[in-house]
Amino acid sequence: MMKKLLFFGLMWAILAVAPLTSLAASYPVGDGVKLFLEEPSSPWKVSPRPPAFLVRERAEHLHPPQLEAARKAGINDPEDVARKLLSINELFAFNAETGSHIEIDFSALKDGEDPPTEKVVKTSASYAGEGLSSEDGITGAQTEVRRFPIAGAEISYRLDAEYKLHGKPVRFIGVIGFAARHWFFIYYTGPGNIAGDVAVVEKLLASCRIEAP
Repeated sequence: MMKKLLFFGLMWAILAVAPLTSLAASYPVGDGVKLFLEEPSSPWKVSPRPPAFLVRERAEHLHPPQLEAARKAGINDPEDVARKLLSINELFAFNAETGSHIEIDFSALKDGEDPPTEKVVKTSASYAGEGLSSEDGITGAQTEVRRFPIAGAEISYRLDAEYKLHGKPVRFIGVIGFAARHWFFIYYTGPGNIAGDVAVVEKLLASCRIEAP
């Protein structure tokens, strides 16, 4: 009888944990580093390639110097230029129905480069917020920077911003940090009036975990 109770107790523990662990997925983000995050529910998707709507959007807002530099490199299609620029990111999460999207970029330190201090990371997040006001079409930017824990990160700060882009409300959430000799940038941009997408992003950020070999 005792053995049966122990067996069923063990099975219950396994079943209780399994749904939680099965939701997590790992993605390579550079030099053996992996990013674990909870898979968002449909219509959200995660992909190493940018969604078509984001490629089109970036292509429509390319500056003449960018297009000229691309032509000199033999790239004539604006969408190909946009894909090239977006390729610095290792991962994307997006909702094609609303246009909300997350860009995730991990950049390794160069040889001989020192890891950033906490002050440097915080300043980078602050500069990102200040830079919003100088972007074309952006008005009324309100920003806040605060420390934000990411599992596996040595340092991480979060930038929250709300602004209008050509008169339309936009919500931005950016996490800038350092882990495993990599700077990382997790940038969410979406319509400011869609609370459901923000809730998905908050859940995804809470599930993030960085692991190094």
